[in-house]
Amino acid sequence: MSNTDKAGELGAKIVTIARLWLLTFFAFSLGIYLYDRELWPHGLIQDTKALLEGDAERSVENSVAKLSNDLGGVPHRHLVKPRVPFEPVSGHRPVQSLPLRDVRDLPTVALAPDAPQGFRLLHGTFAFEDALHGVVLLAPDGSVLRHWEITQEDVEWNHRPDTNINPHGVAINPEGALFLAFDGGTSLRRMNWCGAVDWVTMGGFHHSVDLNEDGVLWTWGQVKHDQPFGAYMLRMDPATGSVLDSIKLTDVIAANPDIDIFAIRQKDTNTTSTYEEDPWHANDVEALSARQAQYYEQLAAGDLLVSLRSLNLVFIMDPESLHVKWWRQGLVRRQHDPDFNDRGTISIYDNNMHRGKSRIVDLDPVSYAASTTVAGDQHKFYSWRRGKHQELPDGSWLVTSAEQGRVFEVGSDGSVQFEFLNRFDDERVLTLAEAIWLAPDYFTDLPDCEDLSAGEQVAP
Repeated sequence: MSNTDKAGELGAKIVTIARLWLLTFFAFSLGIYLYDRELWPHGLIQDTKALLEGDAERSVENSVAKLSNDLGGVPHRHLVKPRVPFEPVSGHRPVQSLPLRDVRDLPTVALAPDAPQGFRLLHGTFAFEDALHGVVLLAPDGSVLRHWEITQEDVEWNHRPDTNINPHGVAINPEGALFLAFDGGTSLRRMNWCGAVDWVTMGGFHHSVDLNEDGVLWTWGQVKHDQPFGAYMLRMDPATGSVLDSIKLTDVIAANPDIDIFAIRQKDTNTTSTYEEDPWHANDVEALSARQAQYYEQLAAGDLLVSLRSLNLVFIMDPESLHVKWWRQGLVRRQHDPDFNDRGTISIYDNNMHRGKSRIVDLDPVSYAASTTVAGDQHKFYSWRRGKHQELPDGSWLVTSAEQGRVFEVGSDGSVQFEFLNRFDDERVLTLAEAIWLAPDYFTDLPDCEDLSAGEQVAP
């Protein structure tokens, strides 16, 4: 072989190696990009990793089921078999008027004659014919007044499919407009009474959407991808979806060095401390309304009530100075949804993770005295994650047991006055994210809709 041929062969090898190197570099870079943005196959990689590490929740059977879910089959990612079985109250009847897929059973509802009169809004996974997730509004008699089929796939930017996200965070205003967020989604949106989308704001909004009686809208989120998950409290404009105020959690931490309650999940060396993965898991923020401020002498209207799940921590802060005015840690385990009320206390949804029974706790922020208002063992109530609650004007409690696909209402005498079960089959349920009770006169100036999705419009 001549020197020219050898040189040509060597050049061809160098080109081939260079191409292979470039292809490898491209594939590696693409993988990093997709994984960093949690795009496919991020979830599959995480499941495979957990499976190899022996995670019982991600068995081979579950991994195959999730693959079926991702391919558009049975929505396994949103199906659960309640860990604590419960007996539904008597009087359940099937909910007939929703356009649901044939693959699932009908949900059922029970409503006692003495249950508080009002509307009940249900947010979760329903497996409608044309959408996986949605919102259902029940009339005071328990019938379906209206439903909305929701998606977060109608955006121009990168997003997960609806099969891989969970609805989590909802509010509705007196004009019938919904505000919706999704765990794992990439937007916050407003839908009107007739089902049209008024606006969509790009970002990772999650867990809670709080619209108080003053019309102030707060949520947790991020408006840029490079911002860490659960790091920003955002005050939004309900009319436009724009961000009016942004509070970074690390700024709150820096402003309160005298109470070292935020750094529990840090790894320490002799020179530095770094946070572990998901060190806070922020899951709720709500503002004290001007009316309710009269019941809290030590607080002011606009103060923020915040929940950090990973720290078993609930605290109240001034959104201007970032000063933490009050905090309680360790009363509850992996809690959700602390609420202000008209009694000057703070009620908390205590998931009590891995202990087989959840509860609703009522806490006096002055004396720190606490009591259980809804006991998990009494009502076979257990949701190891997610969940919401609401105190009704007559002293009843509305509870969303997300991991039981169940919403129930407990009266002052301890009886269950209302119950909704999101049944899928004889053993499993579809998860529910949140239920909200609304007074009979809550809605005002509802728009007329040419095509109502749940029969004739019933005037509230």
